[in-house]
Order: sequence, then C-alpha cells, then structure tokens
Amino acid sequence: MSSPSIRASAHRFYWWVAVVCTLIVFAEFSRTFYLSALFDAPPLSWLLPIHRAIMTAWLALFLVQLRLVAAGRTDLHRKLDVAGER
Repeated sequence: MSSPSIRASAHRFYWWVAVVCTLIVFAEFSRTFYLSALFDAPPLSWLLPIHRAIMTAWLALFLVQLRLVAAGRTDLHRKLDVAGER
C-alpha cells in the first residue's frame, strides 16, 4: 500500500497535468474556436467545431474525474465514468 502523502502528491501531479493540458488546448484553439468572434477567424468546416466540442467536453470530464478521486468520491467517479463511456 502506498502512503497517504504519496497518494496526495500523485493526485496533485495528475491534477496539474490535466490543468496544463487544458490550458494548452485553450491557448492553441482560442483564436480559431473559443474566441473566434474576437479574432475575426474564417469559418470552419462543419466537422471541426463538432470535434473540438467533443474534445473540450472530454477534457472537462477528465478534470471533474480527477477532482472526484482527489476528494475521495470514488463512488460518483465510477458512476460518471460509466456515463462518459456511452
């Protein structure tokens, strides 16, 4: 069994990795997707916004799942995991 301090540091590590990944995605797609109205971006094909919306939802689910595990709510984490697989 791992000690509580090792588990806590692992939770913090995964949380910050998820946050950094989310920030990178936002920074990369802000001009063409998230903030496109501010940057007068050209219109995208219909498939790209759908793909980006799904990936954004997946990143949000990933962040929520990490917070649930860190908070000790593994019961809700498992229920949300099943819903996220559908």
